[in-house]
Amino acid sequence: MLKKKLLILLVAVVAVVSLVVVGCAPEAAPAPPEEEEEAPAPEEEEEAPPAAPAEEKVEWRMVSTWTPNYAPVEGDKFWCDQIRKMSNGRFDITHYAAGSLMSAFETFDAVSTGTVEAGGEFAGYWVGKDVAFDLWASVANYFTKPDMMNWYFEGGGKELVDELYGKYNMVYFPLTMLPIEAGIQTQETITTLEDVKGLKIRAGTLLLMDVLKEAGAEVVSLPGGDVYEAAQKGVIDGFEVGSLGNNWPMGLHEVSKCIVTPAWWQPATPCGVVINKDAWNKLPDDLKAIAENAAYSSWNVKTAWLDYLEIEALQNNIDYGMTITHWTPEALDEIQGIVVNAMEKRAAENPDYAKILKSQMDFLKAYGPARDFAEPYTWGFNAEVYPELD
Repeated sequence: MLKKKLLILLVAVVAVVSLVVVGCAPEAAPAPPEEEEEAPAPEEEEEAPPAAPAEEKVEWRMVSTWTPNYAPVEGDKFWCDQIRKMSNGRFDITHYAAGSLMSAFETFDAVSTGTVEAGGEFAGYWVGKDVAFDLWASVANYFTKPDMMNWYFEGGGKELVDELYGKYNMVYFPLTMLPIEAGIQTQETITTLEDVKGLKIRAGTLLLMDVLKEAGAEVVSLPGGDVYEAAQKGVIDGFEVGSLGNNWPMGLHEVSKCIVTPAWWQPATPCGVVINKDAWNKLPDDLKAIAENAAYSSWNVKTAWLDYLEIEALQNNIDYGMTITHWTPEALDEIQGIVVNAMEKRAAENPDYAKILKSQMDFLKAYGPARDFAEPYTWGFNAEVYPELD
């Protein structure tokens, strides 16, 4: 009986302890709420880089000293065309022949002041500005075409030519080199200086003018494009203009009967482009490079083209009945004396002239031994007489 009571008591104690333990147990922590998946933030759109500004198109005008039928005009037009092609149309130069916007002799001032951006030209037209321009127009009795080219590119000529044109707010590039001129074309034959006495002759370079005046001729200054009409009307008795290939398309054989050769006053004649310096400085570097390289391309292509014209043009003149004579050796000696005296006089009076002439003569003297070494396969000739210069 006692054992039974003890068993009941033990069960009761265990039950009470269980209840106490359960009551004292901490409440179970609530399950954490399920985390909501955050929606991905919208991707920020990258700002597109600002559009590059459209390349600005450069438009210039180029006037020329040449009329449409005057051969050197092709160098001007070629330069404009090459620039347009090489720049893919970004750089567009409209060409105007002489007389369409202004007269030939107005070209220099128009470019210098910026009335137009560029001009096709011949340096001999600007001797009224500075007689030194005559030495880039030609070096009478001395420079052949290779001499002029070599002096310009390697003998210090480019720097001197740039300096000369730069004084007038212009940048210069050569476009063509004309063949030796045809000679003086007249109605009567000429072989000596006595034969030109009393004649009115159009001349384009100072040294030819010096010789003609010394011989008693009257010198007339005219743009090349005006010569045909002046000769036709009898305003002039004779003229020199350009090479045979240049003169034939102009019809100058129709207003003359005779040619005296060689044209000692213009054995090598560069023609080029002058560019307003302010307009040039505004160009981006790539367009400057295009303009320069287009000029040198023209120098090669159009110089060769002009030379090739001489073949057919000479035969055309012969077939037409033109009388061709030559200066006598005595006349050429007399002419050389007048030329040297005139060079020395101008060099004494004009520092620009003196500096350029000295550079040219120094080049010829330095090149002389190399020319002799290459005989007979060489270019040009060695002079026997040089101007006396300081």
